[in-house]
Amino acid sequence: MGCAARLFMNQDLAQYILQQVRDNYNLCAEEFSRTRSYNWKSVKELTGRYVERGMKILDVGCGNGRLLELLRSKGVDYTGIDSSEKLIGEARKKLEIAVPIVRQGNWKLKQNSGNEEYVRKGRKGEESKEGGEGIERRGGLEKMHGKIPPYPPLRRGGGNFVIGDILDLPFEEDEFDIVFCVAVLHHIPSRELRQKAMHEVHSVLKPGGILITANWNFWQDKYRTKMLIRIPPLTPPYKGVDINGQMDFGDIMLPPFNGKGAPRYHHAFTKLGIKRLFKRTGFRVKECYYEKKGEIAGWRDGANLVCVGEKRRNL
Repeated sequence: MGCAARLFMNQDLAQYILQQVRDNYNLCAEEFSRTRSYNWKSVKELTGRYVERGMKILDVGCGNGRLLELLRSKGVDYTGIDSSEKLIGEARKKLEIAVPIVRQGNWKLKQNSGNEEYVRKGRKGEESKEGGEGIERRGGLEKMHGKIPPYPPLRRGGGNFVIGDILDLPFEEDEFDIVFCVAVLHHIPSRELRQKAMHEVHSVLKPGGILITANWNFWQDKYRTKMLIRIPPLTPPYKGVDINGQMDFGDIMLPPFNGKGAPRYHHAFTKLGIKRLFKRTGFRVKECYYEKKGEIAGWRDGANLVCVGEKRRNL
């Protein structure tokens, strides 16, 4: 564990760490899913206050889909997205969703006079089309350019799972009423990429839409000493790459999950830091607090840092 020496992380290193985060979750998906069978009390409380029947909900970093279990009775249109295809696989198994829909990444299937045609819609409304050759039906799956997606998104009872990246969300502008981002932002390395992720979320939220985030609080007493004391070397080589002195302030590395994969990257947000991130990326902060087991807590004993923002109409 350790703090950084330079002002901002090099983007080559940031991309490298981001890939390792994805690889780690694919490596331990089944085991990780078994340890994430419940929703945090704070998340339950937030859904009760913000989620209303008929809303379109996006769960970024959905993992094994546990949030859908909490929302199923609320009559919402739920979409979960995660960059780990193995965790999406766990979500499908756990929730027994088995009806294919025609959406994969930022491609949608349109019916045009009885002919199938894939359309990818850009952020400004432009469309790029591909149809006929290169696309065919096989076993109920859409085949694009010779590759059948390993986990096509599926829907039953308002649930939909998509493999995708928070840094390039495959949705239209102003599409969702609420975006959940639970234990996700702290895995994104570098200020630049965290701001990019927030801009992506801002884009897909409707005007006045709500972003609900929760991140681990590494400044609580049991972690804080490790955050503040630098004892070289700060971390072992990260998959053979020496990252000592190359990370940002508040960046830490946790041991691999149950000894599997690479050390796990986390960014330790402060209350001031998360508020600044929200404001820089077009959100009005509605509430921001530390919590422990669903109760408001102080920064020294809070387990998680919750921040809720509303999308401002104009940046």
